[in-house]
Amino acid sequence: AAKAIGWDVTFIDPAGDPTKQNAAIEQAVSQGADGIFLTAIDAGTVATSLQRAQEAGLKVVCFACLDTDGVYDSLVPYSPADAFDSGYLSMAALYEATGKDIKVIMANLPEYGIASGEGARQAGAEAFVSDCQAAGGKCEIVSKEDLLTANFTTTGPTQIVTSAQTNPEANALWAAADAILQFIVPALQTADIKLKTAGSDP
Repeated sequence: AAKAIGWDVTFIDPAGDPTKQNAAIEQAVSQGADGIFLTAIDAGTVATSLQRAQEAGLKVVCFACLDTDGVYDSLVPYSPADAFDSGYLSMAALYEATGKDIKVIMANLPEYGIASGEGARQAGAEAFVSDCQAAGGKCEIVSKEDLLTANFTTTGPTQIVTSAQTNPEANALWAAADAILQFIVPALQTADIKLKTAGSDP
């Protein structure tokens, strides 16, 4: 798309690391970019470097980000309400996929406001389970696992496998974001663990 409209674009993958995310923004500033497009990086995570970008006159746009202080110039529409709904609906999808008898492991992302902030995805997912139980449905959270960015590719997948082995009654895995599933699913397959799985932002 950038090529079609004649833009010169540099792609930087910070691999979910806040230090690399800030460094990428600093790089854009130092290289004299006109703007920055971010994906799923909450404003609070890169506040200092965003301020430098704004001072340098760069326009900053973000997709699927929380911007509680209004520092992004534009957001691809996404609000805390959207995050809550995403969590609620993805848990509802798991409920249907398990034959309306869900025993779920939650892979949470406490470092990301869009995933675990007040009224965000985790809250939405837990609200579905509460609503289900209140209506007499078969819904249970058997484990809540907090995954840290630094562990996505290392101990994170093992953490979920261990949780599934410790809770053999589990039949579903809910993930706060699909990005972590690319590491978790192969680990579950290697351990011959079968869980219905759902996340957000596939």
